[in-house]
Amino acid sequence: WKPTEKWMNDGVVGNAVAGGVGRDDSFLAMDQLISDGVYGDTNLPKVQQNLSKAHFEATKSALASGGAVTDFANVGLAARKRGLDEAMVQAMVIKADDLGAMSAKDVAKALPAQLGKLPIDKVNGERQVAQLIALNEISMNTAGNAAEADTNVNNFLGKMYSSDTNQRLKKQHKINLPERYAAGKETGKTDFDAFS
Repeated sequence: WKPTEKWMNDGVVGNAVAGGVGRDDSFLAMDQLISDGVYGDTNLPKVQQNLSKAHFEATKSALASGGAVTDFANVGLAARKRGLDEAMVQAMVIKADDLGAMSAKDVAKALPAQLGKLPIDKVNGERQVAQLIALNEISMNTAGNAAEADTNVNNFLGKMYSSDTNQRLKKQHKINLPERYAAGKETGKTDFDAFS
């Protein structure tokens, strides 16, 4: 246990100092990364390497955006579960801050739960995430604040996959959404592309 404890203390405190985040928040982020289990493996050095990288990227992103390291750890976890590079998705969130109305720290809070409502798209995963971030930015332009924008996006995602929406479109317009989503994937389209 002592070598693992030293590794954790050195890494978490080192990343906190380098990332400019609080020590307690840094430990909470590492706890999230460990407890999720997505970095689990039978090879301890590999687990430590993956956790160190994920934790470093979360602290770096928190420093760059002024956001919470725990929120960026969750963004990394959501990316990892979708087979995407954590650092790339975190960079997309930070870049959105430059280009849109919603701050990176607010996107980082909202994105993991929103991604949980979308089916994993193994072909167009990066595009799907970029479109979801853009949807947050667009929603922020019409919402009063970031929480309202997040609610609007969640409501939209709920409608995209609801049986009520599917039944109504099928009855009124002869559109079968599940079939349309599946056909879109075959032609390189995300569900957002197929829905529009």
